[in-house]
Amino acid sequence: MVRVAAAAAVVVVVVVVVVVVVVVVIVVVVVVVVEVAANWTEPCNDHWRNPEALTKWSNIREVILGIVDGGVLIKILRFKGAALTVLLLILDNQGEQSEYFDLFHSGKQEWRLAFRGTAKAGTSVYTAYLNGTGVKPNVEPACMGVDWRGPCTSHWRNNDALDHWKNIDQVLFTVIYKGEMVKTIYFSGEGTTYMYWMDLDHYLRSCWDDLEMGPHNFFSITGDYGSQRHFFINRNYGGCSNDAGWVVAIDQPKKTCPWQASDAYPVFKFAGGPKYENWNSARALEAEAIAVFLKYKKLE
Repeated sequence: MVRVAAAAAVVVVVVVVVVVVVVVVIVVVVVVVVEVAANWTEPCNDHWRNPEALTKWSNIREVILGIVDGGVLIKILRFKGAALTVLLLILDNQGEQSEYFDLFHSGKQEWRLAFRGTAKAGTSVYTAYLNGTGVKPNVEPACMGVDWRGPCTSHWRNNDALDHWKNIDQVLFTVIYKGEMVKTIYFSGEGTTYMYWMDLDHYLRSCWDDLEMGPHNFFSITGDYGSQRHFFINRNYGGCSNDAGWVVAIDQPKKTCPWQASDAYPVFKFAGGPKYENWNSARALEAEAIAVFLKYKKLE
């Protein structure tokens, strides 16, 4: 009986201690919450940044954005999943949400438009991409989005995306034909710059069955500079009648092969089938636009 009584006494003591600890924790939490909440009413005339939290950003599951008005936290926005991914990209200075698109109906707006080249815009597509030369100061809204059927008479360069090239997971090169994105080529963004990603070393996959196998005599953004053939993935030369490849952006050349001739430039040609085409063939089609999209590495 003595042992039972002693054991019961110990249990009572433990329970009391636990209750006291819980009460203390609750009081501390309440005090902290009240103190933090009260801080919204204190004078503050400057921004504040937590350097450690932002520079050591990792393992983020959720971000809460609060809106304070009249000393009261009136709105809370929680970001998770795809919404969190977009928010993290914005916080990491990787563009506005309006620059990101769900290109493949995956439910994720993860592809950032970095460049659009427009056929017959009257200015060089190469220099527009290189440094923005020839891009109109005020372009139509369709030039900055994926409304491929909307009016667009200029190239468009996303200066922030191209001039601050970092954390790139993949680069997507696309060909637009009859208002649709008909051809795609994916490249790894690892170890690239904005001028050096279109090459076989970074190639991942594409709509053309034989592109990876080649052979290739040009595979780069600069392409055949002397002939003004850029974003050029070409199989072979052999005289104008034998030239063949997959895609080319033709700025106004000084000397032309018949397959380059046009009443306005630039001209974008691409192999319309699953394999390369002779550039003189009817199956070498003229596109309305080309575009470059970026997919960033996930911040975890």
